[in-house]
Amino acid sequence: MARLIAAVLLASALAFAGAVHAETAPAKNPQVQTAREASDEATVRVAEDAFQQRGFEGLAEHQGKLLDVLAHAPDAFPAMERRGRTVILRPFRTERALILSLMSADANPGLKTVAVYDTYPMAAFLLGSLNVQLQRPEAAIAALDKGLALQPAEPVLITEKGAALILLKRP
Repeated sequence: MARLIAAVLLASALAFAGAVHAETAPAKNPQVQTAREASDEATVRVAEDAFQQRGFEGLAEHQGKLLDVLAHAPDAFPAMERRGRTVILRPFRTERALILSLMSADANPGLKTVAVYDTYPMAAFLLGSLNVQLQRPEAAIAALDKGLALQPAEPVLITEKGAALILLKRP
């Protein structure tokens, strides 16, 4: 029975993940995402793909562009935000979109919910991870702190900052 429930939940999550991805394309609507955010998203996605395909060597090739993205990050980029009749979700990972969407629907009945890429925290994470790998903890912490300023409760950013602090012998 437990396997059946797990299979149904997995199928639901995968179906929803497809729906979230489909919602991401129209997110370039100026009310949801600025032109700058759309451009920065494209830059971070390319860097993330390079990391997934070639590891830290691939990611290192995009370090300068990721620094540029973080340099013009907005003052606020919350994981969940309401703009008019739309709730914007920025899940760090697609799996989290399901939870955020359910929370949004419960808290905001009748509003449109759109999931978009978590551009600036992801850029901070990629830079932080690269700098931890290169044994440059101060640079890692600087990048991760920018991401944490936007989303202070993001566990992936907190954990990566912990890795940088360990390099500094400040666990």
